[in-house]
Amino acid sequence: MIMKPANGDFITFVEGEGKMKVRIDYDLCMGDRNCNKVCPEVFEYDQDKLISRVLVDTVPNHLEDAVRKAARECAPGAIIVEE
Repeated sequence: MIMKPANGDFITFVEGEGKMKVRIDYDLCMGDRNCNKVCPEVFEYDQDKLISRVLVDTVPNHLEDAVRKAARECAPGAIIVEE
């Protein structure tokens, strides 16, 4: 898996890839950037659309807890975690 964090560098994760998927309901996303602060390796803010977006197809194992936390802290409930 290749991830592109907000800083533009590419990171490749091979070992420890999980099965968790995450997506954002764009009708609910308020663009408050909280998920970006909690887990910037998975979420990125889209300046043009004023919403957050998911950077990965599958969440690496070591980031699963951070993604769950981001979902819990998402006020409108826009983050959907599929385990």
